[in-house]
Amino acid sequence: MVTSLIFPVFFQAIGSSLKSSLLTVIRTVVLFVPLGFLFSRFGLEWFWLTFPVMELLTSGVGTLFYRGFLYSDYVKADPQKLLDGQNAPVMLDSKPGVITTIAREHGSSGKQIGKLVAEKLGIPFYYKEMIALAAHESGLDKEFISDIHKNAPDVLRDLYLSSHVIRYAIKAQNDVIRKIADHGSCVIVGRAADHVLKDHDNVVRVFIHAPKRYRIKRVMEVYNDSPREAKRNIRRSDKARASYYRHISGKRWGKPDNYELTVDSSCGTEKSADLILQYLDPGSADI
Repeated sequence: MVTSLIFPVFFQAIGSSLKSSLLTVIRTVVLFVPLGFLFSRFGLEWFWLTFPVMELLTSGVGTLFYRGFLYSDYVKADPQKLLDGQNAPVMLDSKPGVITTIAREHGSSGKQIGKLVAEKLGIPFYYKEMIALAAHESGLDKEFISDIHKNAPDVLRDLYLSSHVIRYAIKAQNDVIRKIADHGSCVIVGRAADHVLKDHDNVVRVFIHAPKRYRIKRVMEVYNDSPREAKRNIRRSDKARASYYRHISGKRWGKPDNYELTVDSSCGTEKSADLILQYLDPGSADI
């Protein structure tokens, strides 16, 4: 009974509402009513067999659906398709130095700021490149890895993130982050890289934030969202990032104690990048 009830909840949690509803209908209508009628024809003692048979059959269908989820093209991609007709992604060698990890609130321009910092320092920048590397090395689909924290549902989020395929994707991603760090100085945005590299030397952890009004305006400009959509997407994205970070590290996302530097990006992307560069420069004044 536990198994037959968990499968509908699982598929609802990952966004497969059709399979979730189908399992519920199979259990309560397609199986329970006919089986109950059939067994009742043989007496009360036979009628009680309705329940174990119904749960076993529902669990069997749920298992088939789950296997389909694990082996779908969305989860496991053909290595040739991962390349999209391009060369395999590579990790760029860099000069020895500081690895800068950037965590950011949605709409705070953290990705753009990180890219500016990397360009001004002349070192590699990793964001989508990191996801492409993880996909190539693990055989998982790029979009699947990219949307791990976005797809994590509000209900049973920890259960979703603890599932086998998600743990495999997270491990592949974390392994790539460590390999990137071993190649020298770089800037890495997102993916709880600050925690993944907690035991790595020469890491500066940065958190970029901004007032809500600034972020709403920024999201409207970049994604053409309405004010209502911008507020909803900011809330949803930040909540997903916080839950993912807590699941990975056991710590609270955005807490200043977890970072060497926090930056309010409402001063502008160029100014924010300069503040990070000033911090990274050993000869700069304390900020």
